[in-house]
Amino acid sequence: MDLPLAKIRRDSQLTGRVELSEQVAEDYAASLAVNVQLPPVVVFLIARAYWLVDGYHRYRAHELAKFKQIRAEVVEGTFRDALLYAAASNQKHGLRRTNEDKRKVVTVLLKD
Repeated sequence: MDLPLAKIRRDSQLTGRVELSEQVAEDYAASLAVNVQLPPVVVFLIARAYWLVDGYHRYRAHELAKFKQIRAEVVEGTFRDALLYAAASNQKHGLRRTNEDKRKVVTVLLKD
């Protein structure tokens, strides 16, 4: 499904990253400029709000490319479900996690 970027909420708890790589987002934006389709982002539908849990670099690339919408896989669940999904993302795809990213995920899970 296509969702307007403006309807997708972001929360630092729902990303396994300490920081976004602007270079990766710019590379993805360049791909979008030549009509390369990126995989859909994953959002959780929680109390009628869409929360981004996987695809922060792709979301940023769409912003940089001035796109108004993004392809998204929508999953219904709770904030805790979204938190656990986000903690598991990027283990085997995307930009490799740094040690700081791994520490952040472990800390979030221990607090849960």
